[in-house]
Amino acid sequence: MCGLAGIAGNTAAVDREAMLRSLVHRGPDDEGEHAAAGGRAWLGHRRLAIIDPTPAGRQPMHARNERYSLVLNGEIYNYRELRDSLDGFSPSTGTDTEIALELLARDGARALSRLRGMFAIALWDEQTGELLLARDRLGEKPLYYFHDDSSGNEADGRLLFASEVRTLLASGAVPRRLDADGLDSYLTFGSVADPFTLVDGVRAVPAGGVVRFANGKVELSHYWRMGDVAVDHTMTREAAVEALRAHMDTAQRRCMVADVPVGILLSGGIDSSVNVALLAETGIPDLRTFSVVFGGDRSTGVSEEAFSSLVAERFGTQHKTCTVSLDDA
Repeated sequence: MCGLAGIAGNTAAVDREAMLRSLVHRGPDDEGEHAAAGGRAWLGHRRLAIIDPTPAGRQPMHARNERYSLVLNGEIYNYRELRDSLDGFSPSTGTDTEIALELLARDGARALSRLRGMFAIALWDEQTGELLLARDRLGEKPLYYFHDDSSGNEADGRLLFASEVRTLLASGAVPRRLDADGLDSYLTFGSVADPFTLVDGVRAVPAGGVVRFANGKVELSHYWRMGDVAVDHTMTREAAVEALRAHMDTAQRRCMVADVPVGILLSGGIDSSVNVALLAETGIPDLRTFSVVFGGDRSTGVSEEAFSSLVAERFGTQHKTCTVSLDDA
C-alpha cells in the first residue's frame, strides 16, 4: 500500500509536512510532492514500491505535456495489457502508475472502467484547475476528502484528500468535530459505513465513485455500481462453479504481478484457504503464507491457528505465524 494526500484550491495554512509524516507507515520506501502553479493545488505521496521499485516510479507522476499530475495507491493488475493497447506511447518507466496516468490523460474518467485492480487515484489537471478523485470498484483502497467552504467565498473553497482520516486531521484545516451519522453507524454495526466517518464533514469517496472538484464545487458520480452487473438466472450450479473457478484463477494470476515477493495472509478461513489452494495448483515455487494469531485466542478455544497450519501443511507453503498479545495491540 501507499499513502496519498493533497489539496485543491486555497493551499494556505495547511500543514503539508504533517500530512506526509502521518502516512510514513503506508509508504516507507519513498516520498514525493508536487505544488501546482500559483499555489492552486498540492499533491503528496508516500510509496511502498511493488512494481518497478526503482526511483523511476516516484510519485507524483506527470504526463509528458506536464498538464496532468497523478498520485496512486494500489495496483493496476492489467497494466501490461493496457500498455500494449496504447498506440504511439512509449513508457519511460515499468510502472502501472504511468499507464493509468496516460489513460486518464487521453480519456479522462472514462478510462477508469478499463482498470482492473485495487486503487485510489488523485489526478490534477493544470490546464482546467480540476481535481479528480477515484476509487476502485469495491472500495478496497481507502480515500477520504473534506470540502472546506467555510470562507463563504466559493472562489476560496478548497478540497483536502488523503488515504486516512488522521492525515486530514494532521493538516490542521479540518475541525475535530464528531459526526453523528458516523457515530450511529459505528454503534449500530461495529464499523463506520461509507461514505460516513467519525469526523464531521469528512467523507469517503464511494466504491466505484468519482469526485470532481473545480471552481470551489464538488461533484460526485460513479463509473461502476454493483447493481449494474448483469445476473444470469438461467445458469446452472455446475456452470456457476466452473465460471467462478475460472474468474478466481484469472484474478489470482493478476494479483501475483509484482517485482517483489508476494505472500498470502492465511487465516484458515474459506476465502484465504481457496487462495492458497488455487495458487499452489499453478506451481508457484516457495509460496509464502502468513497468519496472525491473538494470544488470548488459544485459551478461549476460538483460535484459527489449527486451520491455517493445516492448510499450509497440505499445500507445502513457507508458513509463518505471528502472535500478537493484547499488550502488543
